[in-house]
Amino acid sequence: MSIHNQSEDDIKQRNNVMSTGLSGSQADEWLEKYSVKQAKLINPSGQFNPELINEYLFFYKKICMYDPRVLAFQVSGKVSNNVLVLDGMVSLEQQLLALIKVFEKISGLKVESNIIVLPDSRLGTDRYGIVSNMVAPLFSGPDDREEKLTEALLGDPLIILFMSSEKDYCFVQHISGYIGWAKIEDFIPCDLENFRQWRQGLRALFLKSVRNSDNKVIIPLGSELPIHDTDKVKLPNGEFLKVDLSLCKVFSKKTPDKAVKMIENALELCGVPYHWGGVSPSGIDCSGFVNIMYRTLGVMIPRDCDQQFIGGELVGWKGYMEDMLPGDLLYFAGANGRITHTGIYAGNQRFLHAHEPFLSFSSFDPTSPEYDEKNAKRWVYAKRVFQVTE
Repeated sequence: MSIHNQSEDDIKQRNNVMSTGLSGSQADEWLEKYSVKQAKLINPSGQFNPELINEYLFFYKKICMYDPRVLAFQVSGKVSNNVLVLDGMVSLEQQLLALIKVFEKISGLKVESNIIVLPDSRLGTDRYGIVSNMVAPLFSGPDDREEKLTEALLGDPLIILFMSSEKDYCFVQHISGYIGWAKIEDFIPCDLENFRQWRQGLRALFLKSVRNSDNKVIIPLGSELPIHDTDKVKLPNGEFLKVDLSLCKVFSKKTPDKAVKMIENALELCGVPYHWGGVSPSGIDCSGFVNIMYRTLGVMIPRDCDQQFIGGELVGWKGYMEDMLPGDLLYFAGANGRITHTGIYAGNQRFLHAHEPFLSFSSFDPTSPEYDEKNAKRWVYAKRVFQVTE
C-alpha cells in the first residue's frame, strides 16, 4: 500500500479535517485514527519501530503541516528508557498538543516534550528587529551556506523567534509571514515599543531605487521607511537621509475608505446561514465570505483560507493586536495547527465571520456580549492584503 492508494473517503475526510472548522475533539479523534492508519505505510505490521521515529515525524509533517515557509515545524525524536523524547520547535501550541497526542497513540509510549513553542520564552525584551542593510538574506538554517529562502529589504520589520547557540543568527518571521534564519549583523534588534514606532506615522514607499554618488544602491526599490520632516527619511540606524520624495509613494497606515466600504457591504450578509462551499446570500462559508468581500472591491484573492493566508502583510499575532485595522484578515488555527478559519476585523476587538449557524459579529473582548471564547483562543494571525495609500 502507498499513500497514493488511499480511498476516496480517506481523501475527502482528510481534506475536510484539514480545511474546515471541525471541533477540536472531532479533529483530534480523526487525526489520531488517520495517523495510526498511515503509520502502517512506514511499518506494514503496524508495530511502532522506534528506530524509524524521524520517518514517522517526517510523514506526520507531510500530513499535518500547513506550510513550512510560514509556520515552523522542526522536530526530531528518540526513544530512551521506553520514553519517546521529542525535541525542536513549532510555531503554534496547537501543533505541539496534536503532535503529543498522535504520537502517544502511534507509539504506545509516554511522550516527553522538549519542544519550544515560538517565540522562545528565553528571549529578552528585544524580540523584534529592523533590517539595517540594503538586503538581509533569510536562510533555511543558521549558516549562509544553507539555502537562501528569500531576502528582506532595508527597513523591513522582523519578529525574532529563536536565537542560535552561537548568537550570530536568529530564526525570524518576516512581515510577509516568511520564516528563516537571518544574520544578526543584518538587522537592529528592538523592543515592542520601538518596533511599533518604526511602523507608524507618514511612510515613504520607494518606487525607484536610491543610489549614491558611486551609483551604488543604498535604498532598494520596494523599501518602506518613515518620513522625517518634509524631505528626509529615517534609517534603521537612527540617521536621516535627504531624498527626493517624488521617487516614493507617501502614505500613512490608517483605515482606508475601501476597508470601511467593504465592512458596510458585509452587513448585508449578517444572518446568512453557514453553508460549506457557499459564496452567496443563500449560504456562505468563512473563506467564501472573505473572498466575496474582496471581490466587491475589485480585488481577487484565493478561495480557501489557507490559500488566503499566504498573501498580505503580517499585522497581528498572539498577544499583539494593537495595530490591527478594520479590513484586516484574521486567521484561526485548527486542532493540529493548520489554518482552518478566517474572518474580517471590524475594529474595537470585533470581527465578522461566517460560522455555524450563521454569519455574524463576534468579539475578542471577554466583557462583550459578542465574546467568542472558542475563536478568541484559536486566533493566531492577522494580515493586511492592501496597504493604505489614501
